[in-house]
Amino acid sequence: MSELAEETVRAAWCEVLGVGEAAEDQNFFDLGGDSLMAIIFMERIESGLGIDFPMQALLMDGEYRAVLAECVALRAQTQG
Repeated sequence: MSELAEETVRAAWCEVLGVGEAAEDQNFFDLGGDSLMAIIFMERIESGLGIDFPMQALLMDGEYRAVLAECVALRAQTQG
């Protein structure tokens, strides 16, 4: 996985959700994330990685590991 993607997603996750660390099986919405927090989270990811992260991806599977995998895939597409 991309080290930049991991660092960016982890930092945004922890900052927006107010948690100390990110675990692979944590769910954004189970941790108290709401629609406004989702927008802020996505903006942090997009600016940090230079990708367009779709809201649908977060809504369909809000687990940290799924979000990270989507970011890695999108970053590979934009670089490829």
